[in-house]
Amino acid sequence: MNVYEEYKSYGMQVVAFPCSQFLDQEVKTDEEVIDFARNKMGAEFPLMQRCNVNGEEAHPVFKMLRKQTECFHNKQTGKIRNIPWNFTKFIVDSTGKVVMYQNPRESLYRR
Repeated sequence: MNVYEEYKSYGMQVVAFPCSQFLDQEVKTDEEVIDFARNKMGAEFPLMQRCNVNGEEAHPVFKMLRKQTECFHNKQTGKIRNIPWNFTKFIVDSTGKVVMYQNPRESLYRR
């Protein structure tokens, strides 16, 4: 059982944002991405349209997430680092505050 399945009854929500900024891994159309996620991977959560997560054209959600996350936002210099790789996870509370960041090498699935 994954964390989403385990906690969705408590109000947890997963939202996926496909992105092609990481070695052009997500080159399919939005419809193909959704079809793959739903039918091949069993995703039950919302899937957004493909967007940028880094740079000037980053989706506003990711600008906000990176600014709120200490490992991305250097408060002394004001500089904000890029998200390093696909499958980055931000855990956000019901008020929109980032409470945890998981790098792509960590899984949301329990073993």
